[in-house]
Amino acid sequence: MTAVGKILVFLNLVFAFVVGAFAVLNYTARTHWADEHRKLKASYDVVKASADTTKKENDKLIKDREAFNAKVMQEAKREALLDDKADPSKAGERLVALATKQKGEIKDLQDDLEKERKALAAERKEVIKYKTAATVAQEDARTRQQTEENLRGVLTKETQRNTKLTEGINYMRDQRVAAEIKAKSLEGRNLQLVGQLEEMGKRLTQLSANQGARPSVGASGAGRNLPQTAIEGRIQRIDGDLVTLSVGSDAGLVEGHTMYVFGLGGNGVYRGEIVLKKVTPKVAVGMVKGKATSRIQVGDTASSEILPRR
Repeated sequence: MTAVGKILVFLNLVFAFVVGAFAVLNYTARTHWADEHRKLKASYDVVKASADTTKKENDKLIKDREAFNAKVMQEAKREALLDDKADPSKAGERLVALATKQKGEIKDLQDDLEKERKALAAERKEVIKYKTAATVAQEDARTRQQTEENLRGVLTKETQRNTKLTEGINYMRDQRVAAEIKAKSLEGRNLQLVGQLEEMGKRLTQLSANQGARPSVGASGAGRNLPQTAIEGRIQRIDGDLVTLSVGSDAGLVEGHTMYVFGLGGNGVYRGEIVLKKVTPKVAVGMVKGKATSRIQVGDTASSEILPRR
């Protein structure tokens, strides 16, 4: 896998971890909200049950008070009648005492009722508080859910982009492999052609030896301006009777030098001679002597020696 592929895999892993973290946070928030909702409902049920119980107790106390008042009145009337026969003044005192006692009991009942009302108000405040907390938790859960959905969309886009990049990388890899295969095929073909050229050179050498095509060694330097050192190059270009060599003044050539031309890398037949007309550091241009132009070909060897060393 290439470096780009590794980076893409790493980015996918990072986004997966991020989405997983948000999923955990969302699940935690939902669980917390559910727990708070259950607690709130339980508290509300408790408050409601307490209110119902308080109301029932209050109703019972009212009924008890009414029953007690009726009983007191009956007792007061009965005792007052009895006292009237015995001592009328005592009936009034007893009635006042019963009324005072009843008034104190009513006051106690009213105090208890006020306490229950305050407790109920406090419970209602707690219920409102829990409802507010539940609303906030629900809004937070919705926000987290929206954030998670946005992240999933971003992750989907990045995954699609990474997929396209991976496909491009695979395509480029296939193209490179195809190019390497083609290059190896061309290399094998070139080696085959080189072998064929060497074989043709050997055959041309044999034909040249049999037909005596080379000029005599003794006459090689007569009337020619040959370089003082052994120089050898290739014919790069042919333009009429002008040819371009692959060597120049850096190798020791100057204008006016004469070079021999041999076919097929120096192992073939003698082609002819050229006289250099223009010399640069890397290349030289010469004119073909006589009618050897048609025989000279691109790739032939140009040598300062009548018998090239290769």
